[in-house]
Amino acid sequence: MEDIQTNTATRQTELGELPESWQVVKLGDVADYNLGRTPPRNEIKFWENGNFPWVSIADMKDNRIIFNTKEKVTNEAIKKCFKGKFSTKGTLLMSFKLTIGKTAFLGIDAVHNEAIVSLYPTHHLDKMFLYYYLPIVNYSNYIDKAIKGYTLNKSKIANLKIPLPPLSEQKKIAYVLSTAQEAIEKTQKTIDALKELKKSMMKHLFTYGPVSLQDTDKIDLKDTEIGKMPKEWEVVRLGEVAETYTGGTPSRSNKS
Repeated sequence: MEDIQTNTATRQTELGELPESWQVVKLGDVADYNLGRTPPRNEIKFWENGNFPWVSIADMKDNRIIFNTKEKVTNEAIKKCFKGKFSTKGTLLMSFKLTIGKTAFLGIDAVHNEAIVSLYPTHHLDKMFLYYYLPIVNYSNYIDKAIKGYTLNKSKIANLKIPLPPLSEQKKIAYVLSTAQEAIEKTQKTIDALKELKKSMMKHLFTYGPVSLQDTDKIDLKDTEIGKMPKEWEVVRLGEVAETYTGGTPSRSNKS
């Protein structure tokens, strides 16, 4: 793959040192956005037997693409609270209250709450580039200390400064990061599978001993207070077969 950045000349900006060909722009100048809302909880007609996905930050927690939501709202809520408007499949979402800068894509048409904003980049801004950039922004200069934690507001979202490389470079950066993320996800799946295998092996070994799965029917088991185990095994107290020692924390007030 060709180099992401061939021009090494840089300049100092409010976002730090950037390549000369990159601009610094306000998010509101290169993307449209819509805020969400939460239908009144005391209105049963908005929630009971709902079948339209309603996204909260909890649905974004571990998901790159959201295909389902924990809660759903009714057609009445869609008409009265959302004026019949959905965020469509493929829309980029960002959280901006409490958990700020979390991003995800919609894999379905959905609505969302007031802690999330739907982002619609113009043709100058690549959606995948924005997806990877927003989580690493330093929001400390933008956040308001709300009663329940930190939050942005509508005007601060619009005024959020972001770097804007040439579109071709945005796409290359997004491609590299996407490739890395896919590798991480595949590695994590392998790690998770190995953890499950280890748990299964431990359960087998601590129940039947070091025998193969084919030979488990040859092992005579007995019931004990800690579960089934081979008849020749014993149950003992840890203190009978091992010495134990506890640690301590030195006094933090005594500097010597």
